[in-house]
Amino acid sequence: MLVKHFYFAVLSSLFLFSCDRTSKPDVHVYEQLIQKKVKGETFQNSDDKRDSKVVHENIEVLEKAIALVKQKQHGELTQGVFLKQINLLYDALQNPVISLSVKAWIYSYIGFYFYAENEYVQAAPYFIELSLLIENQLEELSLGKEDILLNTAFFFQTLEEYRLAQEYFSLILNLPLLEDTTAATVYFNLGELAYRQVNYVKAKEYYLKSHAFALDTKDTLRYAKTLGGLGQIDMKEGRMKSARELLEKDFVLSSHVGDVKNMMYSRLLLAQGLFENNQIDSAFTALEEAYAYAFKIGGEVGYEFEILSFLKQIAQLKKEDSLELYYSREVDKIAPIAKEKEGELAIQLVNGKLNYHKILWDLELKKAKVESLWYQRIVLFLVVSFLCLLLLGVYLFFKRRNKMQAFAYQTKLMHFELARIKSEDRLHKAENTLSAHQQFLSEKTTQIAQLEEELQALKKSSSTYLKHNTPAIQELLQSHLMTEENWDLFKLAFYKEQKQYVDYLQKHFADLTESNLRIVLLQKIGLSKEQIANLLGITSEAVRKANQRLKKKYGEKYHLL
Repeated sequence: MLVKHFYFAVLSSLFLFSCDRTSKPDVHVYEQLIQKKVKGETFQNSDDKRDSKVVHENIEVLEKAIALVKQKQHGELTQGVFLKQINLLYDALQNPVISLSVKAWIYSYIGFYFYAENEYVQAAPYFIELSLLIENQLEELSLGKEDILLNTAFFFQTLEEYRLAQEYFSLILNLPLLEDTTAATVYFNLGELAYRQVNYVKAKEYYLKSHAFALDTKDTLRYAKTLGGLGQIDMKEGRMKSARELLEKDFVLSSHVGDVKNMMYSRLLLAQGLFENNQIDSAFTALEEAYAYAFKIGGEVGYEFEILSFLKQIAQLKKEDSLELYYSREVDKIAPIAKEKEGELAIQLVNGKLNYHKILWDLELKKAKVESLWYQRIVLFLVVSFLCLLLLGVYLFFKRRNKMQAFAYQTKLMHFELARIKSEDRLHKAENTLSAHQQFLSEKTTQIAQLEEELQALKKSSSTYLKHNTPAIQELLQSHLMTEENWDLFKLAFYKEQKQYVDYLQKHFADLTESNLRIVLLQKIGLSKEQIANLLGITSEAVRKANQRLKKKYGEKYHLL
């Protein structure tokens, strides 16, 4: 639609070619010349021909920008050739005959292309130029002012520069003859900004305004999204019934217009709310629907990973082993791809922010060379801001890494705990046979050995989080040791199946202590010194010395044990 009405936009621009010239020509003369250009008429006098050249140059540079983006979108240009042509176009825009409005429109058009491709580093210079123009010469930007403000606001919203984004969205609302569909978009995004800044009162106010405009214009999808936004707020403020109704309406309307992505997102939001309110089965059903839509869309790897991880967590809570195993495998399949995609996007976003501040810093640095000490202080402030942002980027990186470590650590603990529970469950289901106890104790010794390895690794780790949570694994290790209940059940099974041997011990080794008896019986079923030590929570050296004391005490009779 933008390209379709391109020449109409040029014709309606009152000050299209009025800037960057020593003398400003009559605007109406230029409008007439542009009309002649569009109609294909020839120019009658020399003044017309001179002015016609200016008109042609401005229109040609606009056409060139549109053509380059279209060729790149259709795969007709490689990235390298495209960037080279864009740089040449940027140089052409510095020609004094190019109108400020044309230049701003092209900055917005190309900048938004890079933004839509998540190439924030490439987009940053264009939107920084636009930001400066909006701040200082907004009234002169008469060509596509609404699109320029909207695209620039979107860019700064993504970079989490919320003040600038809110300022530019607000400027759009002050434009004359603003269409209701645009107003609905602007108010919705103002609501998103307020929600992200945890100002739910303001967010609700903006969502309701967007809701009203969407209703008037019969914009079903925007209407659905506003319901989703209001549902999020209700969920945060504890009104679960209302939130569920709003999100259900969001889903139904999105389904009606065929927007699968919004259907997926509304189901995911609903699942999160249900889970937080302990409605586990309903949350699981909503998540399965969300995953089906994410899979249908294709390419939404981040959402697929988030949903699968959530499903796996619920399967663990429901103790459905087969489902847990299935979703664990699916998470393992997609995890490397999700991390790569997320990492690439995060790097682009951080680099875009850094590039944004670096360019600002460069601009101020140039001013500082010719201006007073006051400007130099601004440069210092920007340098500090840049360094703070860099430190913030580093902090966020390490915070995310620690979060991933914490997730991996908690998952590992859960696996150990689950293995212990399953092992004990198998023992309880068996009929207290000695062979069942042998298997149980063998599994226990393996788990304890693995926990010991994890504990040693934690002690060597440089992670503050992991070191802080060392007691958790120590507590888990303690729970794996042989308890009095385990010993009594094992002894009962042993006495039942090895009665003759037990009678022999009671007759010839009646003074055996309980601790020595544990070592003797565990050795009798074939456990090694290391395994016995793990089960009893002592060192293998302590087991060896206990055997030495028994050998010394009973002499030649020791081998009969």
